Amino acid sequence: PTRANHGLWEHHVDGYLQLKKQRQNMLILRFEDMVADLSREIARIAQFIGVDGSESLKATVEEKSRFSYMKTDASCNYSHFYKHNLFLRSGKVGTWTEFLTEEQGRELRKIQRRVFDRHGILD
Repeated sequence: PTRANHGLWEHHVDGYLQLKKQRQNMLILRFEDMVADLSREIARIAQFIGVDGSESLKATVEEKSRFSYMKTDASCNYSHFYKHNLFLRSGKVGTWTEFLTEEQGRELRKIQRRVFDRHGILD
C-alpha cells in the first residue's frame, strides 16, 4: 500500500470516521463540497458551532478560506515545514490524475469504497 506522509490514507480517514461515531461534536467536510460551494460549507460550519456572524465576518472567513489566500499564508501552507510549498497544490478537484496512474486511481477508489462502506457513507 502507498503511504501518505503521516501513514496510510485508509487508516487516517478511518480513524476520523471511527471518532465521528463516538462523538457528536465533529463535523466532516469534503474538499469537493468546499470547492463546489464554499459559502454553503462555511454556513454549515457556522451552524455546527452555533455562530451567527455578521456579513462582514462571513466575507472575511470566505476570503481566508479560499485557496488563493491559503496558498500564500504560511499558517496554512506549511511552508515552514515543506520545501517548495508542496502541501497545497492546486486547489482544484481531480488533479490526482497528475500524480497517480489510472491503476493507482482505481486501487485508491477501492480502498475509499471499503472505508466508506465500513462507515455507511455514500459518495
